[in-house]
Amino acid sequence: MFRISILTLLIFNLAPAKSSAQDKDEIITKYIEARGGIEKINSIKSLVMRGVLHGSQVTYPIKFICVAGEAFKVEMQANDTIAFQVVNHTSGWTYFPDEAESKPQPMKEQDVKEAQDYLDLAGPLIDYQKKGYSVIYKGKEKVDTLTCYTLLVSKPGNATVTYYLDEQYQIYQIVKQSKDATLEPEVTTYSNYKHVPGGPLFAFRWTVPDGYVAIDTIEINVAINDLIFRVK
Repeated sequence: MFRISILTLLIFNLAPAKSSAQDKDEIITKYIEARGGIEKINSIKSLVMRGVLHGSQVTYPIKFICVAGEAFKVEMQANDTIAFQVVNHTSGWTYFPDEAESKPQPMKEQDVKEAQDYLDLAGPLIDYQKKGYSVIYKGKEKVDTLTCYTLLVSKPGNATVTYYLDEQYQIYQIVKQSKDATLEPEVTTYSNYKHVPGGPLFAFRWTVPDGYVAIDTIEINVAINDLIFRVK
């Protein structure tokens, strides 16, 4: 739910003494610079995003509210009802009244664990080693008309995330996520990048195979009442 400086290829192609570890870290450094720098990225303590989810047959207003490392809430308004998902650092709940749910339902432990990734507002590439992730630079790959640097992020367990970063601007254009290496990954394309006042660069459009999310507004470091994450 919540992602850059021009770098010549000679840095990589004409430096055989460098290891792949240096390559990946240089790519990540350029990505950080292109998004606005590590200070701006790490300064995000809270986030509120508002937009519209466009599905194949439906259109819903959507809101994402998060306090970094603590809790997030996603709300979708359909007709006169509001569906939501709430996740904190210990548990999670969902409520989908269109699916005949009369009250919020607790999420399965594994689903909570996977959803907790969204509490990390900096993203997996930032301080990946401290988070227990590994990153492998897989080389360059052609994606439509773009040549991209490919970074494979492996998380504890079998979960992986593959980032395709535009070689010219170092922003990620496509992200493939898989809960298990044996499963077909979920593919999201990011575009319409803009700077948020006082913060880093964000993608304002996320496209998936069956629709897209168009973000209207993004606010960072706004006051958020903890009661909004309380589920009755």
